[in-house]
Amino acid sequence: MRDIIISHCNVDARVGWFNYLFVGTELHRFHHSASLTESKNYAVTLSFIDIMFGTFYYRPGTLPERLGVVDPDAYPHSNEFWKVMKLPFRSAGKLAFSNQGFSRTPAPGLR
Repeated sequence: MRDIIISHCNVDARVGWFNYLFVGTELHRFHHSASLTESKNYAVTLSFIDIMFGTFYYRPGTLPERLGVVDPDAYPHSNEFWKVMKLPFRSAGKLAFSNQGFSRTPAPGLR
């Protein structure tokens, strides 16, 4: 629980090389980026897990341009429990190449 509180607090804590060891606010912001190239950093505590799986994303001194998802209307409402639970089991092709939440072209306002 402590890790979730630390990574989700909205504090501009820039900790440099420490990001390569532990996940904090600076890394976790990119996890919530609306840009598909930035939305990585899935580890909760130890950054080496993202480094090991190729999902580590760190740009010192910068912030994501926009937080959220590319197409919010493609996702079920949070109160539709079973639809939300099925999201991880959608085929990668459906998610990546259709209008089911992700798109190859950035949403307006994204670079």
